[in-house]
Amino acid sequence: MRLRRTLAIVTASLLAGAALTANTSAPANATPTGTALSSWNPALISSEMIYDGSVVRQRFEDGITVVAPAESRVIFKGQVPTGEAGVTGEARVINQEVRVILPESGEPTMADAQKYAEAGRSVYADAVAAGFSAAEAQQISNKLRARMLENPPIWSSGCVYSDDVDPDPDYNWDGCFSRYVTEDSDPNNFYSTESTLASGWGTGVLGGGKELSSGYTRSFYNLFEGELVEWSPPGSLTGNNCNTFTISLTQIVGLEFGVPLCDDRWAVTKNQWSHTSDWQGGSAGGSSDTRYAANATTLRVPNGLSGVYVYQIGWSYRCFC
Repeated sequence: MRLRRTLAIVTASLLAGAALTANTSAPANATPTGTALSSWNPALISSEMIYDGSVVRQRFEDGITVVAPAESRVIFKGQVPTGEAGVTGEARVINQEVRVILPESGEPTMADAQKYAEAGRSVYADAVAAGFSAAEAQQISNKLRARMLENPPIWSSGCVYSDDVDPDPDYNWDGCFSRYVTEDSDPNNFYSTESTLASGWGTGVLGGGKELSSGYTRSFYNLFEGELVEWSPPGSLTGNNCNTFTISLTQIVGLEFGVPLCDDRWAVTKNQWSHTSDWQGGSAGGSSDTRYAANATTLRVPNGLSGVYVYQIGWSYRCFC
């Protein structure tokens, strides 16, 4: 089994044109009395342009790698344990998050999709570039491109990965996103459609491990004139025996892919510009106990406007650490 690095659920705020603020759907921080936590903000180790220079691969401390369109920014916020562990005999709850702020963009075109393909890019290629194994990258690609009802071309994608440099064998959470070219007959608006898939696992607090208790994926738009017109999952769901739930859009772009939801739940929240699918449960069985979160959204934007898309993943784990 390949060892992988850690991530978790964070709350961050930033400025990228208009103000972005942390979504309150993220799990609340919990700090038991008598324990100490400090902020989590891994430093950038290296940055390199890949493919034809249209993509940047950034490697950070704590083994985190981000592959995203050039000029993307990465924001971290979260917690790391410090000082003496287990002072009160309680497990600590650690929350962390990664935000990838993409460059400002307007309506995607077929020319954008052609440039994407000509550069040798795909969801699979981006996942491999981030550090996923070929099998993992293929699974992600299959999910995000499976059973496309209208086969919309991809024009942008990226991944956040917890790679195996100085790995943490006790838990992980990472994922990828893809953005599609849309076609419509609306004379006043264009549409931005994205899909995401994240997954992870924990080993449990007994024996010094870490129990993954929550992990989310979020699409966030820094564009106050836009409005979400379709989203999936449509609302919170409770799983049963790891049955597959279908992520599906039909209004502007037809896409469909299946994601397992076990005996836990997805807490789904949305507002005018943000949609979050937050897996909540308990994974303590290692990679054989992998849990998933996924979403797909379509945003309506008035013609002539542009905005910033933010891809976010976050997680929460418990540990005696």
